[in-house]
Amino acid sequence: MKKILITNRKGGVGKTTTTINLAYFFAKNGYKTLIIDLDTQGHIQYALGVKVDFEYGIHSLLNGEDIKIKHIIHKTNIKRLYFIPANINFNHKVKDKNLLKKTLEKLNFDICLIDTAPSSDDLLESAIIASDYVIAPMKCEYLGLVGTLQFIKIFYKTASRLNTDFSLLGIIPTMYNKSIREHQEIIEKLKNVIGKKRVFSPIRKDFKLTKIFSRGIKPVAKTHLRSLQDYETVGNEILNKLNINKK
Repeated sequence: MKKILITNRKGGVGKTTTTINLAYFFAKNGYKTLIIDLDTQGHIQYALGVKVDFEYGIHSLLNGEDIKIKHIIHKTNIKRLYFIPANINFNHKVKDKNLLKKTLEKLNFDICLIDTAPSSDDLLESAIIASDYVIAPMKCEYLGLVGTLQFIKIFYKTASRLNTDFSLLGIIPTMYNKSIREHQEIIEKLKNVIGKKRVFSPIRKDFKLTKIFSRGIKPVAKTHLRSLQDYETVGNEILNKLNINKK
């Protein structure tokens, strides 16, 4: 199972949107895909249109509660796509930062995407330990570039301290507008700093996308938005980087 952490210290960059739509792309292309929502706001299930109040979630497990992982994995209405919900307002310490890694090793999925909150805490450290790769969505703006580069440095220091091995799969520029010169310049600067191979194709800004997620209807990839093409492009780029052939 390929475990990919979707994270950035800055909020509002499209982490959940990216997680949902990449997961949909993978599932649509034949991969059994799992989403784990480590963000205690619980936006993953709302974006999937799931309105059930779950008694247990991933934070229950990480807090040491006596539950089995299979009992908190839920199907979606999308074939081959599953998710583990968050526990809303979780504010306890993680009992064992290695527990998520140990738990995921028991599961039979092709790809696992882990969505995190915009913070550095025990939950993020648990996710770092459990992941094989990390992807950071980055809003196309100067402060977004600066913040993301700072975050990458902090991220590597944290991974080194935790003595874990992972690979930066790349940065996904989000809310991109090709008619804005600054956006193009930011992407070029990003490529110059971290290398072209670590910068994915940008996701264009789409105002309709906000409306769809606010209603908790469905992934953008099941609509006819122009963002569909962008997420499909990035999804293919990820499969190529991971050297995974389409099923």
